[in-house]
Amino acid sequence: RAHAEMAAARKMKAALALAFAKANKNTARWVSASRNVAARRSEDGEATARLEAARRAKEEEEAHSRAEALEVEHIAADHVKNATQWLSATKRVVEDAAARRSNRARQFEEIVAAEREAASVAEA
Repeated sequence: RAHAEMAAARKMKAALALAFAKANKNTARWVSASRNVAARRSEDGEATARLEAARRAKEEEEAHSRAEALEVEHIAADHVKNATQWLSATKRVVEDAAARRSNRARQFEEIVAAEREAASVAEA
């Protein structure tokens, strides 16, 4: 009977050792898996942060480009306005000069007509 109890105790001890070994093996797997998951999450977080930073940089660059485009547009509008004013002023100067020439020509014709009339009156 003592032999049977010893054999049963040995079997129980072997079964417990096997169970502990399996438990340790499973625990090691779970620890390794959880570390892998944590590492992946960390990598994913870093990748997400890099993507977010790249997105923000792109948005800032686009905003800067839009601001530059607006500035160029305002400068171009100012140039067009200045050119229009210059052309308008030039047109007025040319029109004034033409009007003065026309007035001088009319005055000259009036003087010539008056001299002819005076000459014809003097001959008569």
